[in-house]
Amino acid sequence: MLSLNLLLWLYFTSSATIFTVGKYADHTQSTYAKNLNENRELTIPGVEALEVRIEGMTEQGYDFLSIYDAQKILIHKLSGPINTAFTIKGTKIYLHFYSDNRSEETGVKVEVRPASLFGEFKSRLLRIADKILKQGTAQIHQKVTAHLTEFKNISKNIPAQEQPLREMVIAQLSMLTKIYQDTANLRSKIMDLHQTQFALITSLKDETVGYQQELQKNLLSYQNALHEAQAAEQDSTLSPFEQNRLTVSIQAYQRIIEQITQQQLDWQQFTEKQELLEHSLKGYSKKVELLFHFLAVNATVYEQATRLALMHTLTSSDLHNLIELNELEKMVNALAQDEQAIHNLLKTIHPDYTK
Repeated sequence: MLSLNLLLWLYFTSSATIFTVGKYADHTQSTYAKNLNENRELTIPGVEALEVRIEGMTEQGYDFLSIYDAQKILIHKLSGPINTAFTIKGTKIYLHFYSDNRSEETGVKVEVRPASLFGEFKSRLLRIADKILKQGTAQIHQKVTAHLTEFKNISKNIPAQEQPLREMVIAQLSMLTKIYQDTANLRSKIMDLHQTQFALITSLKDETVGYQQELQKNLLSYQNALHEAQAAEQDSTLSPFEQNRLTVSIQAYQRIIEQITQQQLDWQQFTEKQELLEHSLKGYSKKVELLFHFLAVNATVYEQATRLALMHTLTSSDLHNLIELNELEKMVNALAQDEQAIHNLLKTIHPDYTK
C-alpha cells in the first residue's frame, strides 16, 4: 500500500526525473570527463510505466550508456549519436554510464516521465494492423490490372480467324505469366508475416488481461484501505491532526478508486475493439490469401496459353476467354472495402491514426 505522503505527491503534482552528464550537466563544459563509471536509478513511484527520452553523444564504440529495467535486465546499450524515446513498464530504470581514457564527446541527457501503458498498448496494436495492411496488395492489383487492360486492348485488334497470334500478344502473355508467378510467389512471405502479427495480437491480448487483473487487485486494495480509514474516522478520541489526516487519506483513496474504475472501463472498451480488430484482420488476411491463390492459378493458365501461342494453336477466341478482369476486380474491391473498414476501426482506437 502506498503511503499517504506518496499518494498526495502522485495525485497533486507532476513528476520528472533526469540524469545528465557532460555539457547537459554543466553548460560550461563541452564534454564529459574520462574514466567515468556512474550508476543511477531513476524512479517515479506508483506509475504504471515510464516514458524514457534520451539524447546526446558518446564516443562511438568506446563510451556507453546502458539502460536496465526494474528487474535489472538490459534494455538498451547506446553509444555514438543518441536520440531515442521508448516506454517501459514499471516505476524505475537503472542507468550505467561508462567512459574510457580516450577522447570524449558532449554527453547525454536521460529524462523519465509518467507514461500510460494504455497508450503504449494502443500504439502497438496500430503498428500490428499497419504491417498487415501495408503488404503491397494494392500494388499487385495495379500492376496486374494495367497489363491485363493493355492485353485486352491488343487482343481486340486481332480478327477472330487470324492465326498465329502476333508477336506483341505473345510477349504480353509471357509478361502476364511472369507477373502472376512473381506475385504468387510472395504468398508465403506475406502470409507468414500475417501469422507473426496475429501471434503478436495474441500476446498483446494476454498482456491486456494481465494488466486488467492488476487493476482489479489494486482496486480491491484501495477499497479495503478506504473502508479502514472510514471506520477509523468514527473514533471520537482522535486528535484534530489525526482527524484531518484521515480525511485527506479518505479523499485520496476515493480519487484513486475513481481513477482505477475509469481505467477499467477504458481497458474493457479497448479489449472489445481489440477483439473486433483481430476478427476483421483475420477476415482480411483470408481474402489476401485467396487473391494469391487466384494469382497462382492464373499464372499456370497464362503459362499454358503462352506455350499454345508459341505453337500457333491458340486462337483469338481462346485469348478473349483468358482475360478475366471482373473476378480480379471483385477480389480487390472486397479487399479495399475491408481495408477502409479496418482504417475506420483504427481511428476509433486512436483518434490521431492516419493511413
